[in-house]
Amino acid sequence: MEIHIRGRNIRITPLTPWKKGIVYTVILGKTIADLRNNSLPEPLQFSFTVSGSMPQNRISGRVTGQKKNTNSYIHISRTQQIPDSIFAQPDYYTQSTPDGSFSFYYLPEDSFYIAAYQDLDKSNSFNKNFDGVCVPAKRAVFPDTLKDITVYLLATENNFLPPNF
Repeated sequence: MEIHIRGRNIRITPLTPWKKGIVYTVILGKTIADLRNNSLPEPLQFSFTVSGSMPQNRISGRVTGQKKNTNSYIHISRTQQIPDSIFAQPDYYTQSTPDGSFSFYYLPEDSFYIAAYQDLDKSNSFNKNFDGVCVPAKRAVFPDTLKDITVYLLATENNFLPPNF
């Protein structure tokens, strides 16, 4: 993928053609900054497909106990069940907003396993010796267009603020 930035425009060009029937999602994370070091207040997410219809399924949730100025990275996988494996091979991932909320849109109808980590060392990657892991009470989630699914990810390490529902 080639990425060209000029002024306020970002152009993303694939190295191979976009595949038909696949939903692509581009996430501009909170760690992106301009030349004056201004960063995004929350991630921006754009989804598209080359042909076919966009599925309407979604999973949304909130990371509870998120410390101020700490990024939480939420990963979901259809095959991996253990948090370390989900982080290593996610099907989809995103960042939380400052209040801890997150959403995944345009998901296929399938069960997903979900986990998050708080990037306490600000490395933009998971470090099991330092970063905090968050898991939901129920590991498998099935997206549904007929009801609003909200997943709360609870802190499992001692370096978090108390959960706030």
